[in-house]
Amino acid sequence: MMKLIIGALLVGADLGVYFYSESRRKERRMKELQAENQEMKAALSVKEADPVLYFKADHRTISIDIPRIVYVESMSEYIRIFLSDTEDPVIVLYSLKRLIEQLPGDRFMRIHRSYIISLKHISEASHTSVRLDNGVSLPVGESYRPAFAKYLSSR
Repeated sequence: MMKLIIGALLVGADLGVYFYSESRRKERRMKELQAENQEMKAALSVKEADPVLYFKADHRTISIDIPRIVYVESMSEYIRIFLSDTEDPVIVLYSLKRLIEQLPGDRFMRIHRSYIISLKHISEASHTSVRLDNGVSLPVGESYRPAFAKYLSSR
């Protein structure tokens, strides 16, 4: 009987040690996964913090940092990209439709068949026009007014 009790205690102790070590192993693995997750988030935020668009212009490739874009104007098959740090626009063979697909939707909006604006550069706005912080006023096209009005009401 004594051997049976001692055997049961040893088995219980072995199970206790096993479950304790398993829980510690799982905790270590969970911490490793959390660290990996933080590293992945940090890597993604670096990519999102520094977005760049590339265009071919004048037989060369140019890069434009997305945060520098104030607005974009369509000129037939070309677009003029107005930047915050230069007066002269960058002119490239590109379409507004293709560009709006590449720009972050939470920071840019098409307000007219000829214009895309950066929402952070709006200084004044109504349902029919927008004044940007560089002093340029642009019309809001009739077909774009509902979406723009929705944006204004959510601000």
